[in-house]
Amino acid sequence: MGSYEEYLKRLHSEANHAYEIAQVARSKGHDPKNHVEIPKAKDLADRTQKLLDFLHPRNTAEQIRRLTKSKSLRIISAIKTLSA
Repeated sequence: MGSYEEYLKRLHSEANHAYEIAQVARSKGHDPKNHVEIPKAKDLADRTQKLLDFLHPRNTAEQIRRLTKSKSLRIISAIKTLSA
């Protein structure tokens, strides 16, 4: 049976492959956008920051990570960060 680290490595590899396929498909011009619109992220904090960057640059990911170290509930941390 594989380790958790092996599982994560395989998961990231397969996600990268899926993004490559999507980028090739989008580059053919059959979609309204010629690029993959959903940014890759390493965790929930990174994803939140990438989705909010269009509003204004800020250090959302680091804020969420800092709050989740001191709190056990990620949802509460994310809400506090977004409310700031």
